[in-house]
Amino acid sequence: GGWVIVNGITKWNYSWDTTSIENGDYVIQARAYDGKDYSNIESITVTVKNEGKANNTWIYMLVVIVLIVLIVITAYLIVSRRR
Repeated sequence: GGWVIVNGITKWNYSWDTTSIENGDYVIQARAYDGKDYSNIESITVTVKNEGKANNTWIYMLVVIVLIVLIVITAYLIVSRRR
């Protein structure tokens, strides 16, 4: 994403709702602006681990495999009945 503006003089904070993103590592960067110049960029890597957001890729693969098997069986039955 892009830069998010937060306001403050001596303290700044930002709340990040991670429930809409995938679990994984993310880099958060921050910089200050004094009205004239920007500071150096500081970075930190955080790991998002939302509970209940397991990697369900295997479920989708299983569904695809089952569908392919059903299509093959159906095609075989149709061809064998025509003989």
